[in-house]
Amino acid sequence: MSALHRERWFPVWLVLPGSATLMLLWLLPLVVLVQLLGGQAAGSLGRAWQMMVMLVQNPGVQQELLFNALRLTGTIALEALLGLLLARLLPLRGWAAGAWHTLLGV
Repeated sequence: MSALHRERWFPVWLVLPGSATLMLLWLLPLVVLVQLLGGQAAGSLGRAWQMMVMLVQNPGVQQELLFNALRLTGTIALEALLGLLLARLLPLRGWAAGAWHTLLGV
């Protein structure tokens, strides 16, 4: 259990907007994807999907997409590691520590 969860004063309203935002960031693309795969998309969105499918079937594009995904994953992991390291090194107390851990999501 992190120090953030042990704090009695920790306001729940700090967590809720982040959760709602994450939910929207996952649900909205999922709804669009379901519509595209279900054949319900028409017009420019459907044409864009077909072009994207044709591009992804290209082996050169597949390799570049994989490289970009791995690079992005590594960058995010490095940022999280640096954030946690800073959280351990900085002598934050009170509301500053709570705010920092809320931003990190730990």
